[in-house]
Amino acid sequence: MSQQSAEIVGRVYEALNRGDWGASLCDVHPEFELTTERGLDAGTLRGREAVQAFGEDYAAMFDSVVFEPER
Repeated sequence: MSQQSAEIVGRVYEALNRGDWGASLCDVHPEFELTTERGLDAGTLRGREAVQAFGEDYAAMFDSVVFEPER
């Protein structure tokens, strides 16, 4: 992974861990798609706003949420 890519990924995780879903998605394409395969909301979300709303709703179900990259 390039240094630039590593910095972007780091910013995404930092934003997610402070609950800032908008900032976590600022570097993705506006038509970004997220596909979830399990749960009641299984399906494909299209666009930053849909993914942000999903993430915020998901995180609201828990007292705290921590995102960590898998190495």
